[in-house]
Amino acid sequence: MRTLNQNEKLLFIYCLTNERTNICGIYELALDIIAFDTKINEPDLVKIFKKFATEKKIHYIDQWICIKNFIKHQVTGSETINKGIIAGLNQIPSQIIEKLMGYGYPIHKSTIGYTYAANYSNSNPNSNSNPNSNPNGVPPMEVSGEVNSLFKLFEKVNPNYENLMGIKKEVAALSRMLEKNNMAAMKKVIKLLEKTNGMDYAPVITTPIQLENKMGSLMAFVKKQQNKKSNVAII
Repeated sequence: MRTLNQNEKLLFIYCLTNERTNICGIYELALDIIAFDTKINEPDLVKIFKKFATEKKIHYIDQWICIKNFIKHQVTGSETINKGIIAGLNQIPSQIIEKLMGYGYPIHKSTIGYTYAANYSNSNPNSNSNPNSNPNGVPPMEVSGEVNSLFKLFEKVNPNYENLMGIKKEVAALSRMLEKNNMAAMKKVIKLLEKTNGMDYAPVITTPIQLENKMGSLMAFVKKQQNKKSNVAII
């Protein structure tokens, strides 16, 4: 910290303590929001994040803040915390996980005996549990046929989609959306994510909870693209 200037110290502390920080220290946050909160202009933020990456403190990747040693300091003997870390990591897009592993982040295996990312291993390496169970040892929940088919559509944007079926909040989010919208509309929206997730300024959505929370932003983005005569499908 003593080697950082005032803005660098401010941004470093902000990344650690802002209201969006989670137990993994890896979370999505747009640059314009960071600029608004910290009053540091975006070009300077880019420069500072590059310095943090060089010093292996924090990486800013595709609008995701990734704090290098955050997880290490969260690991305890608490099963609840350990499962929380795993559940949080399973919300992160696979492309972000892959980049972080390339930067040496301790995501593949941890000191608590779990394998974090489900696309690398689906079970506790120290146990004889079913490899088809999700990483925190909880088998997928029983869900309706319609909800189950919608979960499968997330495969294109989240290789770990099967693990979402074991998370009550994800099942509940998808069920609520299905109550408000018909099956055809839900299928169209989820398939649309294959296009929008790769587009500039579009909300990145890889889970049912994210879709429920960002539905308004997604619809606004699609409408804007339609006004521009983009090739985004009409919903």
